[in-house]
Amino acid sequence: YVNRRMAELLGYAPEEMVGRVHTDFMWEHDRPKGDVDMERRREGTAAVWDQRYRRKDGSELWTVASCSTLHDTAGKFVGALGMFTDITERKRAEAERQALLDRERAARAEAEKANEAKDRFLAVLSHELRTPLSPVVMTIAELEQHPTLPDDVRESVSMVRRNIDLETRLIDDLLDLSR
Repeated sequence: YVNRRMAELLGYAPEEMVGRVHTDFMWEHDRPKGDVDMERRREGTAAVWDQRYRRKDGSELWTVASCSTLHDTAGKFVGALGMFTDITERKRAEAERQALLDRERAARAEAEKANEAKDRFLAVLSHELRTPLSPVVMTIAELEQHPTLPDDVRESVSMVRRNIDLETRLIDDLLDLSR
């Protein structure tokens, strides 16, 4: 017997399914698990599980399968009664959700890498900018202390020192930011 609704779900006419086992309608690599599940039914074990089938048109049908064994009066296994609920849309939604999570994780990892690269760049840049300033700062300090320096030159040297101090603070801020 083939339930007409199950035949519709799989895209077959019931007469196309009669005489065939359920694993004939499964995805090829799912069939070994289907054989194991059927062996468990023969042993009398009832179960509920997610099962994927291939429709006649080649598309997938995910179901929640619930199966109980059928025995004759002598206790001999004569078959199984299966109930299937279509959960294809739920499985698609779960797969989409997982894909979104995977993309989000990848984007986050990429952003973290970019942030680390930026931090390394800022640290190197700050160091490279500060290194050549040290002799300039010392030279300006010496010039400011020079007693024979004319006033107009002293004003220019003071302006250079103020600008170097400003640049040094900016570089320090960059270093703080990279830390």
